[in-house]
Amino acid sequence: MGREDYDRIHVMKGKWILAFCLSAVLSLPALATAEELVHVVKEENAREATLYVRNGRPVDVTISFKFTWENAEVDQDCAAFVVRPNELVRVCRITSRIRNMPWRYSFEWRYKLGNMTARHDDAFIYRLPFEEGKRVVVTQGFGGKFSHHGGSRYSIDWRVPEGTPIHASREGTVVAVESQHSEGGPTPEFKEKANYVIVLHEDGTLGQYLHLEKDGVAVRVGERILEGGLIGYSGNTGFSTVPHLHFNVYKPKDGLETESIPIRFKTGEGAGIALEQGKEYTVSR
Repeated sequence: MGREDYDRIHVMKGKWILAFCLSAVLSLPALATAEELVHVVKEENAREATLYVRNGRPVDVTISFKFTWENAEVDQDCAAFVVRPNELVRVCRITSRIRNMPWRYSFEWRYKLGNMTARHDDAFIYRLPFEEGKRVVVTQGFGGKFSHHGGSRYSIDWRVPEGTPIHASREGTVVAVESQHSEGGPTPEFKEKANYVIVLHEDGTLGQYLHLEKDGVAVRVGERILEGGLIGYSGNTGFSTVPHLHFNVYKPKDGLETESIPIRFKTGEGAGIALEQGKEYTVSR
């Protein structure tokens, strides 16, 4: 089963702002918790507010804003845009429509790791993410009825014992990891308890390896990993009914949704093939 990758949801409610207020307010950051690496910066006075987003992650993020307001307007569309690592980007300016009258605004914003403009290299053939020579069975393939639909449509599950070494299917840079969770279960409330490794590929797409065991991550954020390099150990954490590895390659559609990408694999049974549910394959270089 898949886990939706990073999905941070934030809500900001602006207070009524009266025209006779003269003091300016600078919030750094208005919406972020201490550990939040992507946050909004708000600069506000009596007549207008300017919003910025700062990205402290080592990877592009795609962000979406949704506004509601009274006696206010926004100067540009904020439905989806990309912020590069370590950048502070102006989102929009919100102004009162009728001067000397109270005005109010609020918004929600979400982000996904990755760049929505990334284009997958369809010529690339992926390695099975296990030790060379190991034989593995696909328990859920592309379009699997149980959970491979929507943004997870082009995902693969392999049922393997907990503690099975997991190897990178493609070279890239580690941009996110989680290894502290120990729980797993068959209902959506376990979704946020999956351990994982997310790797940024050269073409801007992301590969995610999900349901790793507790303390089962063998890489760190910022590390360059070669194809076939050890990244962790399989488990049964998160939205999961049995020990298995879930893998897919994806990019964001916007700040709310991702889209998985159909990929091909090299195996002992052939190269450049789409894996089929229920079939067994041999890991090859």
